[in-house]
Amino acid sequence: MIMERIMHTARILIVALACSALSTTPATAQVPSTTAIEELQSPKLTDRIRGFYLLDRTPTAWANPTAARLLMSAMLSSDSILAAVARHPAGGTGIEYRDDEEFAEYEGQVQTRCFTYCNRELWIQHILHDIATEPELRRTDIEVLAAIYGDNGLTSDQRARIHSAFIAAAADPSSLLIREAALGAIGEALRSGRPSVGERERLHRAVIAAASDPYTDVRLRAVLRLSESHDLADRVLLQQMATNDTARVMKAGMAVYPVREAARKAIGAAPRAP
Repeated sequence: MIMERIMHTARILIVALACSALSTTPATAQVPSTTAIEELQSPKLTDRIRGFYLLDRTPTAWANPTAARLLMSAMLSSDSILAAVARHPAGGTGIEYRDDEEFAEYEGQVQTRCFTYCNRELWIQHILHDIATEPELRRTDIEVLAAIYGDNGLTSDQRARIHSAFIAAAADPSSLLIREAALGAIGEALRSGRPSVGERERLHRAVIAAASDPYTDVRLRAVLRLSESHDLADRVLLQQMATNDTARVMKAGMAVYPVREAARKAIGAAPRAP
């Protein structure tokens, strides 16, 4: 329960801070203090946190190449701590860990500063590696990539690799929450208008596949994405869902079919064939 609270707090902070980072342009580097640099390299987590905040008093210090490299190391370290604790919530990891919201905020701040000042390609590689290898962090990292998707600095190749992560997560058998997050991320990508025609088709196919997910909430997300695509070819699928979806809840003694209702609304909002 404590780990879930920490991860939830970190997720909120990372996504919010990553959004704010989109408008941040790295400034001229300032020489960071020797004390802060030494503490950021310390093996002790408490020292690294203190060193980070010392440097962060003047955010342009991160534009210094040495500080930027240490910032990447700090992000890798904090992420490995989160992954280890998530794998072993009962303890026994043998690592120092601050099990509180202060650490969650530190993690979010480090991610945000690193997105702005670290090598962008290395940052993306790290997040994609975590998504592929750390199921406990997958949902958070998918949401982070969705939050920074609108950044103008991303290349078409980077976006394509991000799309692949979204698509794989949309079919992740381990967690419906990961699949929901992935469909939300796909929505961010499609609404941005940035994917090429081929990439849009790849993302769209993932949404269509999610329309047959065994969980109601995932199918609802898929219907929402289909309603946003305004693709006439989806109309047959939406009609089938509006007629045949089996999800049912009772409200005020009456049976309600949420996916059917959502599909009907999507059909009503879709353009008509000429």
